[in-house]
Amino acid sequence: MTDEEWEELEVKAVSVIQLCLAPHVLRDVLNMATAVDLWTRLEELYITKSLANKIRLKERLCTFHMAKGTPVQKHLNEIWRVWM
Repeated sequence: MTDEEWEELEVKAVSVIQLCLAPHVLRDVLNMATAVDLWTRLEELYITKSLANKIRLKERLCTFHMAKGTPVQKHLNEIWRVWM
């Protein structure tokens, strides 16, 4: 591949990643020019969690109770929201 083709592919990769992001997340990474920079920034913001946060998340999962009469899907959404 030529350098121009690589540059075009890089622009497309960044665009595709940005299209998959929610608006509030996109605002934090909109100024990133390369896919590597974009992924690094996303990891800094959302992947890394402190030990205290991990322990709290595990505690919330282990003590999670389903309320009677509430659809299972609502509970699954709550668990998904807590962990993601």
